[in-house]
Amino acid sequence: MPPDQLSTTPAVAAMLYHQGLALLLRGRAVDAMPMLKVAIALDDQFAVAHAALAVAQAEVLEADRWRHSIDRATRQRNVSRRERQHVAVIALALEGRLARASALGREHLLEFPGDDAVSHVLAMRGTDLDDLQVGERSPG
Repeated sequence: MPPDQLSTTPAVAAMLYHQGLALLLRGRAVDAMPMLKVAIALDDQFAVAHAALAVAQAEVLEADRWRHSIDRATRQRNVSRRERQHVAVIALALEGRLARASALGREHLLEFPGDDAVSHVLAMRGTDLDDLQVGERSPG
């Protein structure tokens, strides 16, 4: 998600989120987690950072810690519609509700094709998005 479309005020939090997300998208969830945690420490209302941390935690099999992170992401209220949809798709995918995640994810990616975090989560969960040319966009 481009920095100008994030509902966070600290520029450092946005930068750390983007760095953590880039690592996450390259399969380096363990390395992404510290950056995402600091981004959240700088802005506890940073919904997409909470969601990215949940993805990283799920990928490294941190028991149910991802549930706490995704719950924190879904409880944030001062977010854009794009961020709400982003969090909703990730929550559905992590919860194993793949049919709904896929349907909402397709709608989301048609409207916001640069959302690589959503593409990543759906691809990791086995959702077929080949027709949307997943992976040919910049991190966001």
